[in-house]
Amino acid sequence: MSVNTALPVKLAARAYGPESTPAEVAAIKNRIYPYRGDILMYRELPIQSLFHLDLFEERLNELSSRMHTYALLIDLTEAEFPSAAVRARLKKMFIGQRKLRRVAVFTGKNFIINTAAKFVLSDNAMAPFSVHTLEQQAIAALG
Repeated sequence: MSVNTALPVKLAARAYGPESTPAEVAAIKNRIYPYRGDILMYRELPIQSLFHLDLFEERLNELSSRMHTYALLIDLTEAEFPSAAVRARLKKMFIGQRKLRRVAVFTGKNFIINTAAKFVLSDNAMAPFSVHTLEQQAIAALG
């Protein structure tokens, strides 16, 4: 009998690209997961890349395909300030989420990330959003 004793992949604070291993791809995608009911948790990587955002969008589409609508709880506590290309890709990704009804972000006490989150989420075509310091505040905002 064979037992898998492999530990889950620990993602490094770096930009991931197409050279990522299958285990890294799985670990990236698993940073978006069902949280509670119709709420999905989205835990951003420390350093964002266009590649990982493609994986995140794929994961969001996969999980939301079984939902009528959903809310998104976004954890930016590990995230660094995104590049202009990443911010543009994030906007495009979120605008494409037609089932997304509400977004609540928590950032810790990071003013710069708060500003970036507001910029990315401020498009009129997107779901209503709020930005919070603490996870508990963001959860309460989702109802």
